Amino acid sequence: MLKEIVEEQKESVKKEKKIMIVSSSLTGILYLIAIIAYILIGYLANVWHPTWVVFLAPIIISSLVVAIWEKDANKFCYPVFVVAVYILFSSLFGLWHPLWVVFITIPLYYSLLNSKNKLKD
Repeated sequence: MLKEIVEEQKESVKKEKKIMIVSSSLTGILYLIAIIAYILIGYLANVWHPTWVVFLAPIIISSLVVAIWEKDANKFCYPVFVVAVYILFSSLFGLWHPLWVVFITIPLYYSLLNSKNKLKD
C-alpha cells in the first residue's frame, strides 16, 4: 500500500516537471515572438501603443495551455486576460468608461470555478 502511494507521488512529480518544462519553453518562445512582433509593428507601422499589449500574450497563452493540459481552469491567468482585453479595446475604440465592467468578471470567474469544484467533490 505504501509502495503504491510512493509510486503515485513519483508519477505526479514527473508529470509536474514535464508540464513545467513545456510551459517554460513555450513561454520563452512566445516572449521572443512578442518582442519581434512589437519591434516590427512599432517600426513599420509606428504603432507603439497599444502594441505593447503583445507582452501579455505569452502569459495568457502559456497559462491557457497549462490549464487545458491539467484540465484545471484555475490555472488560466484570467486577470491578465481581462487587463489585456480592457487595454486593447479601450485604446482602439475609446471604450474606457463602459468597458471597466469587465473587471467585475474576475471574481465571478473564480467564484463560479470554486462552486463548480465544490459540487464535483
